[in-house]
Amino acid sequence: MFFRSLKVVLVSMVVVIIGVVWSVGSIGLIGFELTGLMGLIPPLMIVIGIPNCIYLINKYQQEFKIHGNKAKSTFSCDWKSW
Repeated sequence: MFFRSLKVVLVSMVVVIIGVVWSVGSIGLIGFELTGLMGLIPPLMIVIGIPNCIYLINKYQQEFKIHGNKAKSTFSCDWKSW
């Protein structure tokens, strides 16, 4: 039931979109041309980023059920995932 929340879906998508915008912006600031190969970077980031966000949100939910404390769940989720 956790992923039926629109808020959770939007947060995970916003995180990935911010990463895509930053990467494409950085490529533009460095001065690289946006070629066909460079055009593959945003879709790859989306394909890799969405499952990672889902994993971290799911891990946070599991840790929150164990600890019942948001701060402790965030810290343990962050360290256990790496």
